[in-house]
Amino acid sequence: MSDHIPFHIQAEIMKRLPVKSLIRFTCVSKAWKSLIENSEFIANHIFRPQHMLVTFKDQKIVSFVDEDTFPDQGLVPTLPRSLHQHSRIVGSSQGLLCFNAFTDSNQPNLGYISRTYMTVIWNPSIRKSIVRNVSIELYENDETILGFGVCPLTYDPMIMVITQFHKWPVKVGFTGLWDVKVYRLSSAKWKSLSRNLPSKSVRVQCPQVIVDRFIYWCAEQRLTIDNGIRRFHNVVMSFDMTNDSFKVVDLPKSLACHPLKDLSISKLKESLAILEYNINTGVFDVWMMDVERSFAKMFNITAPHGSIMGFLKSGEPLMEVKVDDVFELVVYKPYTRCLDHFTDLEFSRTSDMMSVNSYVETLLFLGRCDCNDY
Repeated sequence: MSDHIPFHIQAEIMKRLPVKSLIRFTCVSKAWKSLIENSEFIANHIFRPQHMLVTFKDQKIVSFVDEDTFPDQGLVPTLPRSLHQHSRIVGSSQGLLCFNAFTDSNQPNLGYISRTYMTVIWNPSIRKSIVRNVSIELYENDETILGFGVCPLTYDPMIMVITQFHKWPVKVGFTGLWDVKVYRLSSAKWKSLSRNLPSKSVRVQCPQVIVDRFIYWCAEQRLTIDNGIRRFHNVVMSFDMTNDSFKVVDLPKSLACHPLKDLSISKLKESLAILEYNINTGVFDVWMMDVERSFAKMFNITAPHGSIMGFLKSGEPLMEVKVDDVFELVVYKPYTRCLDHFTDLEFSRTSDMMSVNSYVETLLFLGRCDCNDY
């Protein structure tokens, strides 16, 4: 840019440029490099197109740009070298994706399993990643869930380890306890949470969904009614990344009493969505949460041979369908009830899909010295 353009105007222009262009501009001058790597500039960067990342069980990963036009071209991204071949995605937040894989080491004399999680936080836009290992001790019936998110106020990535002890004892009432630890990259330390933990009667299940500052999971709550009969009902568990607090979100009665295995959680137009599947009819009912945390049924999808994997930013569902032993990714049109097929063969495979996650382009991790480049 011309030296006659004031620097603050240059900064305003660069905020609107793609990530790849900004990476190249860091080599132009020290002033531009300092500006682009500044945390305030990164937080205020405006040009952030959305991408969708599709993972398959055969370890294949394909991405495409979520544009207003029909997405048709798939790209195979270059993955971090530190990524384990059996890694799974924990979640996506503010343009970063978190993968994890674990190894177990039995300790028979001590009565527990030593488990080590290897987590990789990846920015695919600038090809940088950070690796963190998590070691825990698990006893019989213990269950551990990993969470991941980036606080929208501080842009500080965090990893969460939730351990639920004594999952569902058979002969006694549920006495599960929670152990929650949070690791933030800014402090590089683990912090144990002792306040605002969920009730011991709640059991959380993967996967997670992030909307704004909240991480959400589907969960099951065990209740004891007056005559001593114990019943289960479904809820949503939320975690506020700005104040480290959990909260239970109640579901409509039809969802609360539906088999938990036939409920799934997703993100739809910056809101939380619950997908209710009726195994007898092959119909998905799509529910959306409003700002007051109540739910309304939006539409349904008849898909006896398919499953909903996620939603485009337009609100159209991405579905996996099986045709002649081949799994295809398609876009469902709710108003016409038609399917649009990808022509790119990258989206048609003999292995079914594990997950579809959205992410936006971001400059997070730019300038960090503890990142792995690849």
